Amino acid sequence: MAFNISEFSGRVNGMGLAKSNLFVMDVSVPTNIQDAARDIGLDNLSFLCKSVNIPDITIGTTPYKQSGFGIPQQKANNFEFAPLTAVFMVDAKFGVLKFLNRWSQSIVNYDLSNGGTGVSSSGLQANHFAFKDEYVGTANVTMYSGNNFDNTYSYKFLNIYPTNVGGMTPSWENGAEILTVNVSFAYDYMTISDTTTSSASTGNLDTTRTRIEESLSSLKEVFPNIW
Repeated sequence: MAFNISEFSGRVNGMGLAKSNLFVMDVSVPTNIQDAARDIGLDNLSFLCKSVNIPDITIGTTPYKQSGFGIPQQKANNFEFAPLTAVFMVDAKFGVLKFLNRWSQSIVNYDLSNGGTGVSSSGLQANHFAFKDEYVGTANVTMYSGNNFDNTYSYKFLNIYPTNVGGMTPSWENGAEILTVNVSFAYDYMTISDTTTSSASTGNLDTTRTRIEESLSSLKEVFPNIW
């Protein structure tokens, strides 16, 4: 069958293509850092997420010879979740940094300013690690498509916590460039779900649209110079 550019274009336009900039990252945090989360507002944190890398789904294989000889077959024998990484824009009050550092310090108290006898805001002794159930949360990354956000594809990450809050390089040479911070998260497992027009309720879609519009309005107030 000969290639037909008009047919190709028509089919692509009929299906539509998803756009990479229609996404939201929501984070639910452990109770001992909810005060830090309230300072910035988790809705604002969601829309300060500049980008997120959906982790690879990697299935390990090993060669297997059914009869002990001959051409080997590849059989699955391992499964790994890669880290979740995200880039956050830093707000003018540094709420993002305060939140991430508070979360990190709820995992291990690395503040030795009081001679190693200090206690963190979460009640953790210096040089001590917390129990895992005290610092893990949940994150959802939802991608949208369609004129009315009527199609979604969501990744839910369970028992998530930051393992690396990246360094930053403030510089006079950067001009008006927005300060960002890279963050890596570990998690135990993830689930994937999707909704379409037939399965998503109109009420939920209206709520999503309203929430996005309200959060974008808040973001414009935080970063008036980039809108």
